[in-house]
Amino acid sequence: AAFNVPASVSVINRQEIEDLNPSSLSDIFERIPGAQFDGGPRRSGQTPSVRGLGGSGVLITLDGARQSFVSGHDGRIFVDPEILSAVEVIRGPASALHGSGAVGGVIALRTLDAADIVGPGESAVFSLKGGFDTVKDERHVTGTAAYQTPDQKFGVVASGTFRSSDDIRLGSGFDLPADDEVVSMLFKGTGQVTDALKITADWVRYRLDTTDPANPQQNNMADPSNPLVDRKVSSDTGILRADLNPAGNDWINGHVAVFGALTEVEEVEVTNPDAVTRKVRSIGFSGVNNAQVTDWLTLTFGAEAHHDKQTGTDNTSADGSRGGVPDASAQFYGAFVQGEFRIENVLPGTLAFLPGVRIDRFISDADGQDKTRDIAVSPKLGVRYTPNDWLMLFGNVAKAFRAPSFNEIYADGTHFTIPLGYTTIVNAFQINPDLEPERSLAFELGGGLDFANVVQGKDRIAMKASYWHAKVDNLINLYVQLDSTCFIPGFPCTSANSFSQYVNTDATLDGVEVELNYDSPTIYAHVTFSAINGEEDYPVASDPVGIAALYPNKVRIDLGAYLVESRALKIGTRMTFADDFTEGATRAEDRDGYSVFDLYAVYEPVSGLLNGLRIDLAVENIADKDYEVVFAGTSEEGRNFKAAVRYRLPL
Repeated sequence: AAFNVPASVSVINRQEIEDLNPSSLSDIFERIPGAQFDGGPRRSGQTPSVRGLGGSGVLITLDGARQSFVSGHDGRIFVDPEILSAVEVIRGPASALHGSGAVGGVIALRTLDAADIVGPGESAVFSLKGGFDTVKDERHVTGTAAYQTPDQKFGVVASGTFRSSDDIRLGSGFDLPADDEVVSMLFKGTGQVTDALKITADWVRYRLDTTDPANPQQNNMADPSNPLVDRKVSSDTGILRADLNPAGNDWINGHVAVFGALTEVEEVEVTNPDAVTRKVRSIGFSGVNNAQVTDWLTLTFGAEAHHDKQTGTDNTSADGSRGGVPDASAQFYGAFVQGEFRIENVLPGTLAFLPGVRIDRFISDADGQDKTRDIAVSPKLGVRYTPNDWLMLFGNVAKAFRAPSFNEIYADGTHFTIPLGYTTIVNAFQINPDLEPERSLAFELGGGLDFANVVQGKDRIAMKASYWHAKVDNLINLYVQLDSTCFIPGFPCTSANSFSQYVNTDATLDGVEVELNYDSPTIYAHVTFSAINGEEDYPVASDPVGIAALYPNKVRIDLGAYLVESRALKIGTRMTFADDFTEGATRAEDRDGYSVFDLYAVYEPVSGLLNGLRIDLAVENIADKDYEVVFAGTSEEGRNFKAAVRYRLPL
């Protein structure tokens, strides 16, 4: 259970996802303290960050399959929220269990299976959902069918979603050009082959066709240095998993899984045939087992291996290669063990120690370049103390690492060009074979409260809060050199004063996070608070500067009431309050605080003629506020009227 983990973990279940009626994953992350989606309003440029770290510093899995696609501007996660049963976010270093990339945290996405859709006494269900929002003129439709045998041993589910949206109306009143079409599909089958063995196979497919600038982030507009492109995103993930849990054997309770993932982004300029692609293929294996050794000791151990391969093309280059997208590969091998030692009768309640360690070996290789390789050891120690059934105190200290990606080590070729009329400035990547892995040492202290029957019968309040501190050595960032002399006519703009290179820096971050849930037969509330501070030392700068993925102090409140006893009708409001932001990479990133208010209603009768119907209505950003979340000068969406209707039919 997330509450009992001696770390900061948020779990958004299917019911909460449906109540948000999200059009993209960024809508879900507004509910999670310490995490957000950066990039701006356009769907095609959004990337997640956790505790101030983004890119490859956040590990993402889909049904356990690593999602290894990373790009500067093309997004990171390609999954439609309609197929998700849960979103889990581990905030903070988690390399001791999860390996490379889990420096900022882990995002684990779980897709629907038949048991999520087929209810008690049912064998087959079909549902159809349609909806719209006005801020980007989006229309969407989802069809889902599921079947499960009466004994619940075998089940299949198939789901497909289509979305079409247009320009995004911002709070500033400006229409941000965008044109999206999304097709998402899920096919999954589960089978309890024997009492001890369960097999699961699923395939997730995502397609995005959009027309927007080559760099779609922020509020960017197309221009000669950022041309308008037709972008096609194609992502497929397949997973085959076997869960083994023989009755009467406490030593075996685990799974093995193999997966394959393929993601490709193609960009073709609208005004000419110039075209570039980036393709990343991944295959992997993982095995995990939980052994209940004694009443007071549980061991979790496992191993993992995966291989990533990237290719890039550019039809305007002499050899067809693409600048900044090297033809390269990376291999990872890891093994880990974690123990949970529970001690009772020494102090009131239960004291638990959770030590763990993982060792990883990684190798990167690119055409025409030397291999780079290294080994990382990631230890951790968590402590949980529960003196009674309503209080939990915890602390943890952990080391984490992130291997430099093949893009960061081997990037070469043109990064960007700036046409000036009398000349064109060319900024090129420089490879850095000496790039070191990121290494983090972090600690966290916190606690939780869990009460039942507080104000009225059958109510519950649960809260978890923590303070965390992280020292990140060799943080990997892109350094861009563009000397002002390049803009002087007749002055040569050479690789000495115009280049881009990934370099190691150091950073220190700390913050506070609070998450509170209250539920009762009549009212409910979800409240989060997050604050973060951080400084980064560039090797080329004398003074520390802010980290770009930081965010302002923020409070989010979701407050609502059930208007009928069966909970068939509820209305609520979501309120977000953010402080002024002064922690940006430069003072130009300073931005004002903001307050945003939403209203929503959900009608879902549980009996009678309308049983199976669900209606979602919402008005987001009621005051049509112009506010900035991720960058100074990057306005977010304006007032948005949103609606969806779903009908669920048992067959």
